Amino acid sequence: MVSHPFNDGNGRTALLPMKLLLIRGCSPPVAVRPVDRPAHVAALRLLQAGGGTADFDGLLLRRLEETLDEGLAALREAVPAP
Repeated sequence: MVSHPFNDGNGRTALLPMKLLLIRGCSPPVAVRPVDRPAHVAALRLLQAGGGTADFDGLLLRRLEETLDEGLAALREAVPAP
């Protein structure tokens, strides 16, 4: 069983095409943090085993929401309210 899509374990390389596809599809990129790695790898293993996409989709949707919240918080901090 392959535990990671890249033999060298370079998850950042694996996430780049995903982010490109999201941007090309007019979606914001999703930030998958190092703390998310165990859940990300577990979801990838489940996908490889034919277990469906629910865990992977759920992880990406949670991270999308958190990424957008972080971006909005940064904007609020950078741009003072009128």
